[in-house]
Amino acid sequence: SFNFDDLFLLSDNIIEEQTPSSFEIDQYQLQTLSNNNSTQEYQLLNLECRVCGSPAHGYNFDQITCESCKAFFRRNALRDMSHLKCRFSGSCIIDIYTRRQCTYCRLKKCFDIKMRKD
Repeated sequence: SFNFDDLFLLSDNIIEEQTPSSFEIDQYQLQTLSNNNSTQEYQLLNLECRVCGSPAHGYNFDQITCESCKAFFRRNALRDMSHLKCRFSGSCIIDIYTRRQCTYCRLKKCFDIKMRKD
C-alpha cells in the first residue's frame, strides 16, 4: 500500500535541501507578476534590452534598456532625425553586435519602441 507519510517526509527533505536564495525568490516574485501576461513585467524577468537585445539593468526613458542604449538615447534623443541618414535601406538590424553601425536605425528603433525624451 502507498504511505502518504513517507511522501511528505521525502518532500520535506527535498525542500530543505533546495532552500532558495534571495535572488531566486526575487526571480520567482517577478515570474509571479508576469503570469498576468503583461509584456513589460515579462521583460523585467528576462532583463533584455528592447533596443539591441543585450542584458539590461532596468527601465530607462520608460523602456527596459542596457547601459549602452540608455547613453545613446540620452545623447541623441533631441537630434533632428532629418539630419541622420541610413547608408542602407533604413531597416538595419539592431542587435548587440550591430548597434553601433547605424545611428539612424538605432535611434529610429528607440522611438519605435516608445522611448520617451522626457
